Amino acid sequence: MKKITKLTALVLALILTLSLGMQAFAYTPAQMSSSLEKWLLKNVDPAGAPQDELDIYLDWSVFALSRAGESSLNQAYGAYAEKAAAANADDMDLSDYTRLALTAIAAGQNPRNIGGVNALDEIKKANFKAEAFTAPLAYALITLDSRGYLAITQRLQLINILLDSQRDNGGFNYALKDDGSGFTTDGEVDTTAIVLQALAPYYRYNEKVTEAVKEALVFIRSEILPDGGYGFYGMGSAESTAQVLAALCELKINPLSAPYLSSQGKNMLDALSTYINADGGGRSYDGSSNVMTSYQMLVGVNAYERYENSERTFNNMTDATSGMDMIIATIGRIIFHGIFNSVFK
Repeated sequence: MKKITKLTALVLALILTLSLGMQAFAYTPAQMSSSLEKWLLKNVDPAGAPQDELDIYLDWSVFALSRAGESSLNQAYGAYAEKAAAANADDMDLSDYTRLALTAIAAGQNPRNIGGVNALDEIKKANFKAEAFTAPLAYALITLDSRGYLAITQRLQLINILLDSQRDNGGFNYALKDDGSGFTTDGEVDTTAIVLQALAPYYRYNEKVTEAVKEALVFIRSEILPDGGYGFYGMGSAESTAQVLAALCELKINPLSAPYLSSQGKNMLDALSTYINADGGGRSYDGSSNVMTSYQMLVGVNAYERYENSERTFNNMTDATSGMDMIIATIGRIIFHGIFNSVFK
């Protein structure tokens, strides 16, 4: 009898230990968002950054924090961005202009004057056909659509270039064109998710976009990992998972619906919750908390919170300002997309 009691106690103890271990990773979206925000605030400092250097990680961190409603860094970031943009005005490319513009917009600042640089105009004047990579073009389209900025010709050009770059497997590759290296033949998850975010305002309205998105979603569904997340070469990635989560929310597709569950019934939030480290940051491939991982996770989680609460989508930044400016931007974006989608079907 004692042996049975000891064995039972051992089994119960093991079950309890495992369940506690599983619960340690079971964060709600709100808990993940709070954890990531706190970690980023401790590890990102606009005032302490070199004022004459562009900082990709700082820009995107402030962008993600601002969209999540955390504005405590915005004033210091604005001062930094003014100096950094002015110091690098003659040495920026499309990816710099889109990143600076999106962050300025999210932070409620003026993208038309960042240290004397009119990032919006630079995006509109860019030679899109000369770009070698896909993401800068996707972010250019996201920027123009963020508050309904007037740029009809540029939108059409960006949409067509992106659609033409879709690979045979339905996905999009980091390189616009296949260079024959073997790495650029097929679509991959991260870039596909970013392009889906860019095409989202035209999904269900423009026939070509709708068909391309449907094909891309078939590819996305084929890449789900057992833990409910995404990655590359079978290895999970918080960044990839967060990008797909943001893409589906931008498309107003329920990311927890059956088509996006793994063979084990897991979803993207299940997967992302396992990437929160003990210090609150997002776990990168090497196990450490990482700025890029953390801000991308925050983007994905906040995009889901917005979807769940029926709020404006993450990339619809008409809510980045308040009062009459928000009203004008909201009405302008609705009218512009209504006309654009009616004319260009």
